[in-house]
Amino acid sequence: GGEGGVEGGSVEGGEVQVVTDPKERAAVLSKALMPLYTNVLIYDVIQPPEKIYYRVYKKGDEYAVLLLYYWSFQAFPPHPGDYAPVIVILDKNLVPKEVYYDRNHYKVGGFANERGSPELWLFVNVPWRSMVVRYPEDVENDELYPLYFQIHPYDEYKERDARTELIHLTDDVLRELRSKRVNPINIHDRIIRDPWSIRHAKTWSVYGDWTI
Repeated sequence: GGEGGVEGGSVEGGEVQVVTDPKERAAVLSKALMPLYTNVLIYDVIQPPEKIYYRVYKKGDEYAVLLLYYWSFQAFPPHPGDYAPVIVILDKNLVPKEVYYDRNHYKVGGFANERGSPELWLFVNVPWRSMVVRYPEDVENDELYPLYFQIHPYDEYKERDARTELIHLTDDVLRELRSKRVNPINIHDRIIRDPWSIRHAKTWSVYGDWTI
């Protein structure tokens, strides 16, 4: 898309527009990105994501952000090119309303922000990088809290070699990810076109069953 405004397309359920204005896109992205944590006991097999691909959408008075957390290698089970998809739906004030994530083997997990919290935390608690979302205050009251370790955004006071690259998920970038010889991106095209459709999906994958 070009610079400024939004780029639209009619899809089932309403008019979904891809936000192309850089300032608007950056403002929405900054509210959708969540601090990413893991358990310090499995940090060696998780590691910080090397890249986060993102695309920002608007429909009515809501925004949605598709995030693809990418690692070049997964240690368990071992294979190259691992990624974890997340969709954050925000209200007109850019407060997250809902978060959808890969809870296990591309099955869709969901989190409703019933407290209206402006900040949510994302957790990777298993070696194959499935995710869960939690409220910060619940985490801080958890007896396991001393074991939690932030891997993105980075704590600049701790020594880290890795840095995560944010990459706008343009159509060209998406085609490149889908054309990879090993473990290409296989997120259903309907989710790419209309991230709000995730509300009705059982799986992220083109190979799974849908309820619609």
